[in-house]
Amino acid sequence: MNWRSPYLYLMLVPFLWSTNFIIGKLLVDTVPPLTMSTARFTVGVIILSLIIAKSKRPERGSW
Repeated sequence: MNWRSPYLYLMLVPFLWSTNFIIGKLLVDTVPPLTMSTARFTVGVIILSLIIAKSKRPERGSW
């Protein structure tokens, strides 16, 4: 499957949502809600900033 395939991204979204609920259900008794929320947003910011940095990087050899 090609990495630019829209079907891959359409399958990835429900997987990420369901993983979020499963991890939240497992950690609800051990981790405070503020810590869980901060961790979720931190991971999201890191992933999104990597995607943006890759898309904003100039092409090599293009002068």
